[in-house]
Formats: sequence, C-alpha cells, structure tokens
Amino acid sequence: MSTRVRYFEPELERTGGAILQGIPEKISDLTNDLGFVDAAGAAAAAPVQSVNGNTGAVTVTVPTNVSELTNDSGYIKMPTVSYANGSAVNVASGTATTVQTITLSAGVWAVQFDAQFASNATGYRGIHLATSSGGGTMDRHSIVQVPAVNGATTRLTFTTFFSLSAETTYYLVAEQDSGSTLSVTPGYRYMKFS
Repeated sequence: MSTRVRYFEPELERTGGAILQGIPEKISDLTNDLGFVDAAGAAAAAPVQSVNGNTGAVTVTVPTNVSELTNDSGYIKMPTVSYANGSAVNVASGTATTVQTITLSAGVWAVQFDAQFASNATGYRGIHLATSSGGGTMDRHSIVQVPAVNGATTRLTFTTFFSLSAETTYYLVAEQDSGSTLSVTPGYRYMKFS
C-alpha cells in the first residue's frame, strides 16, 4: 500500500516540498556594492580572481536594446529584411519576359522572389532567375513552374542564396502559355549577411 502526500501550502507544492527563504528578488541583491556575498550574506572575495590578466571583480555590460548589438561591440548584428515590389508587366503567352531586375553587391545574400500572375485557368505559369535579360535557356537557375490556378491569381515564390565576390545583376523572368497576354506583378525580399 502506497501513501500519497498532498501539500496544501502553495509554496510547498510549488517547490517540491521545500520552503525557500531569503532568495533575492533581483540580481542586484546578490552583490554588496560591487563586492560579492556568501550564502550567509557576508562580504566575500569575487569568485573570479582574474580574467586575461586583469584582477578584481568582473563587470559585464549587456546592451539594453537590439540596436546596440553591432559588430563594433563584438556582437553579431542581425541583417535587415528589405522589400522591393515591382510594377505590373504584361507577359505575352509563350514569351520569356524580364519582370524585375536586382543588382547585388559583393557579399552573402538571401533573396526571396515572387510573381503574381493575373487569373486565367489555361496553361502553366513559371518564373526563373537569369543572368541576362529575357533569361535564355542556358543561364536559368532557381526555376519554379506550376499549372495555372482556376479562378484566382497564380502566385509563385522561391528563395535562393548568393555568395558573390563582385556586384552582379540578376533578372526575374516570367513565362506563361495561357494563349493570351497576362499581367504579372513581381517583387522580392532580401537580406545581406556579410
């Protein structure tokens, strides 16, 4: 036969049966005017006696907001996401057409491209990235192609990464075979990591 003990005091139940007393409510209570205190609250020597040849208490400065997290202070700065929405471009059926151009400087980039095709239920819709305007077959990469959506716009999106040693221009090329000219609205989002 086992006996189950139920604690009726919330503090006992929360701590698993032990009542904790004298715990500081904030970090500053753990110090004594930049000195350290032992378990009894008496002044004590700093637990770290030296860092990189420096002696005494160690001071750590923590930035108060994200904008202070920069490479200048030894932290990694998160890249900013930027957006560029293009104007609608008419794309004839069966014709590869450049709908957006992006020029990236040397560095490491993540870029998400998208294109929204006007509603038409016939054929396929496709976008790809090219290194020349109009995007000939030989220089295609990052290709997306899907059947048209019936009764709604067709939106295509892909993300690609670049590690560039020099400034490079890329062209977002749209294609469709609906049998008529369709309006395509392009856009992209980009981040530079280095």
